[in-house]
Amino acid sequence: MKTFLIASATVSLLFTSLTSASPLDFLYGHWEGTGTKGATVRTSTECNYPKFDGKIGIIQARYVENESKKVIGEFGILSPVDNNGTYKFVMYRDDGSTLEAVAHVDGVKQTGLLEFSIPPQKPGAPTMNVKYTITVVGDHWLEIGEISTDNGVIWKKIYEMNLKKMSETCQNL
Repeated sequence: MKTFLIASATVSLLFTSLTSASPLDFLYGHWEGTGTKGATVRTSTECNYPKFDGKIGIIQARYVENESKKVIGEFGILSPVDNNGTYKFVMYRDDGSTLEAVAHVDGVKQTGLLEFSIPPQKPGAPTMNVKYTITVVGDHWLEIGEISTDNGVIWKKIYEMNLKKMSETCQNL
């Protein structure tokens, strides 16, 4: 989903659904498609599934950059912190980097909003906000990444991923 060289951030996930037993249900399944960041296009595969009666969400992703053939792997865990929709989100990348965040899940199935802030990389530098919006309709997943350097006043699109659900279940990538 993303290229981050950070250790921690705050994440908010807002989800809505009418038929879901778990607020994370819309993420689950085997997904394939493409993602574009600038001029870089990559083939994207995600295998997302519940563990422990749906209380924990596992997010596995594999991206292959079409031109360079560079492979990127990610493994994420969403685990509940409380009964109010707060989750701990930890993502591990195959390059050794990690992202740790708190996720707030509100609701049910069709859409999701993932937001987190990257701390300034240099003293005095402005905080850079990064927001990912995931919309799932039927078997189509649209994910838009945006960046703001003015505390969310103006957002600039930096990433788009379109996936199609290939099956409800999947095997590890």
